[in-house]
Amino acid sequence: MLLEFIQEYNKISYEISSVFFNVVVVAFMQMKVWGREKKTTRAFQLTAYAVLIWNINEVLAPIALTRFPSGPVWDYVKILIDSTQF
Repeated sequence: MLLEFIQEYNKISYEISSVFFNVVVVAFMQMKVWGREKKTTRAFQLTAYAVLIWNINEVLAPIALTRFPSGPVWDYVKILIDSTQF
């Protein structure tokens, strides 16, 4: 089962490792900038969170697009997930 999953999504290990890296970056950022309210700090925080959310979307999108059943509601969900990548 796991081997079939990895063969189907051959780049998933790179994407999952980048999610872990982004989680570490966000955690260190939170520890370093806790309580500082500057414009550059706030901009960096928002950028780090946006990259983390985008990266999680990159991991989940191919799985969702291939595993969700077809139907009118699920087709709209697939379109929404696919469009958020761009």
